[in-house]
Amino acid sequence: MSTLTKKKSISLPKNGVMHTRLKARKEIVSLDAMLTVEDWLAMPDTKPRYELREGKLVQKMTTTSNHAWAAGQFLIALSNWGQKKGWKFFPEGMGYKADENNGFVPDVVGFKPTQKVLPSVTYMTTPFLAVEVLSPGTAKRDRSRKREFYAIGGVQLYIIIDTGNRTLEIFRLEENQYGTPEVIGGKDVWQPPELPGLKLELKNLWME
Repeated sequence: MSTLTKKKSISLPKNGVMHTRLKARKEIVSLDAMLTVEDWLAMPDTKPRYELREGKLVQKMTTTSNHAWAAGQFLIALSNWGQKKGWKFFPEGMGYKADENNGFVPDVVGFKPTQKVLPSVTYMTTPFLAVEVLSPGTAKRDRSRKREFYAIGGVQLYIIIDTGNRTLEIFRLEENQYGTPEVIGGKDVWQPPELPGLKLELKNLWME
């Protein structure tokens, strides 16, 4: 038993005793009491990682190879571009607080040179850029609730990678909400004005 607060505790059972497995959505949702982001951040590191959805823990299943490849190649391309410019890009790991009962673990996040990222933190400040690679069980939420939270939180660029359709959807913040996304795909090259000099060849994101 791992105690999270004085009032709440939660077990992370090996056999899913305290959880409901949703096979069609490929995730595990906790049936425990309402949790806060502080409870979530106090949990021990587990893999696959948990996210916090409306106070409930949701554990994602392991990703497919094309999902991991797309996220990895995106991270490599942006890290290589930003290394000497002071930008910082991170893979899945640090938690993002959406509100008191919702917390996410984006696939990739990016911070401008003017944004300070302290060492040894598990809870990130609002990134400039957040990336989600779609999975069958998360696609609807990535395009709706998560998008709303990222906009409210001030994430300037929200990017959805759809490996099935081989597209990149780029949402730009406009007065606390995202406008119509820029959609590119296939072998297009992404050259965002917000990241001058970056030339991301989308063909590198797709596994053959």
